[in-house]
Amino acid sequence: MNYPVVKGTSYILVHAEDMVIHNGTTQTTERVINPDSEYLKKLPNHLRSFEEAVNYLPNQVYIGNYRPDDLRNHPQPWYQNPLKDAERFGRYGEIMPEDEFVGLIKIADVFDLVKLTKEFTEEVKAKFEVHPILKGREDLISRLKTGDELEEIEKLINEQGAEPLITGGKTVGCVKRAHDVDENLSAHVIFENLVSKASAILAGLNLIAKNDFNPDDVEYVIECSEEACGDMNQRGGGNFAKSIAELVGFKNATGSDTRGFCAAPTHALIVASSLVKSGAFKNVVVIAGGSTAKLGMNGKSHVEKDMPILEDVIGGFAVLVSENDGVNPILRTDLIGRHTVGTGSSPQAVMSALVTAPLEKGNLKITDIDRYSVEMQNPDVTKPAGAGDVPNANYKMIGALGVMRKDIERAQINDFILEHGMEGWAPTQGHIPSGVPYVGFAREDMLEGKINRAMIVGKGSLFLGRMTNLFDGVSIVMERNPGKAEEEKGISEEEVRKLVAEAMRDFASHLLQN
Repeated sequence: MNYPVVKGTSYILVHAEDMVIHNGTTQTTERVINPDSEYLKKLPNHLRSFEEAVNYLPNQVYIGNYRPDDLRNHPQPWYQNPLKDAERFGRYGEIMPEDEFVGLIKIADVFDLVKLTKEFTEEVKAKFEVHPILKGREDLISRLKTGDELEEIEKLINEQGAEPLITGGKTVGCVKRAHDVDENLSAHVIFENLVSKASAILAGLNLIAKNDFNPDDVEYVIECSEEACGDMNQRGGGNFAKSIAELVGFKNATGSDTRGFCAAPTHALIVASSLVKSGAFKNVVVIAGGSTAKLGMNGKSHVEKDMPILEDVIGGFAVLVSENDGVNPILRTDLIGRHTVGTGSSPQAVMSALVTAPLEKGNLKITDIDRYSVEMQNPDVTKPAGAGDVPNANYKMIGALGVMRKDIERAQINDFILEHGMEGWAPTQGHIPSGVPYVGFAREDMLEGKINRAMIVGKGSLFLGRMTNLFDGVSIVMERNPGKAEEEKGISEEEVRKLVAEAMRDFASHLLQN
């Protein structure tokens, strides 16, 4: 089979210090239920600076300046052992400060719903003009316009329910509502949607900058975040994908949104691979921005344990899936795991469906997969909140399945985890940790001949939507390219031309003879 390949990736983070306070659901809910709570009073003293977020090892791994294996060699908890002089720009992307991101939210707005002050507009415009990726993109920077008076912005906030845009502890703008009575177009929802769109745009711009491809060649975009835009008549109609493609510069692309809670990115990888393999499109981008709702999600536990708020970053990523070039790692569309309606929800049933079923189809052992990328949540965040070490729990279950299949001995489970597992490094942004954080590293490792196979596993909690109690999950195997794109069966276009030419010569010769 002529499998599609992973041709490029990007990973971005946005440090969102003030958004933790004003937009994270844990905090906004607490403000309604218990506005005088001790948690809200203590919260500002537990927020990290931009420099602290940049010097945090898991964040550096996410953008590619460090590798997953570096996490094991660094003292834990990682927040107590920061790096020194880390860079905000990485091999795969960047960590953007909050003020620049507020400017990017304005750029993402096409209905003039975002208002920024004149002073702030000039400040952020100056930063964008020297930004390595945004400089020269006058088509984007010009969208900042000239700004508005602070008095006008405060009036919109106080009298018309506009959502404040706060950074550096002061109001620098607002997001207006898009309809007087439609809750789906309220200022708060528009703000959340613009955050998701803007962070995806940042991922898309980094995808172009960090990888060697022509954005004009992208034909389809699949957006797979956990947001849903629409109005009162179609609350989740979309389309984030085309709105992102429009500003990133994928001018020849169409696209659509794929939803599946945390598992959506792996679903989207499978859809993208299928579209490319079928010949429908040659280049498909899977992309997602992040969520403000999940900022400070476990903040109460962190403050209670006198920790910094580690859920202070918005995540995003992009993956380019293309036709087989004989070089980049292939996506094995014949080795897909899937949690079906009838699978059941026990951990063993879930992992069997996602891991062992595709391995059996490919006649592979558990140990034939060099690296498993599961739910790569950062244990610095989850362990203090009582959720344990999520990746490690997944690896223990995979190891146990290996024992059941007699691929490894029971005494080898710990060694299996060390050799085939990884420490988690992704922010708890729902869809962001689920499988995809390792795709960039897997591609790099396979190109360098370090590994042969990786399995990307996405799992999701469908019951959160109150429509079903079902769990969800899918997986796909990435594999080192054998080095030569297989030729399709049948006669090539060049061969057809030769046959036609020969036939024409024979026919002409026959006419001359008569």
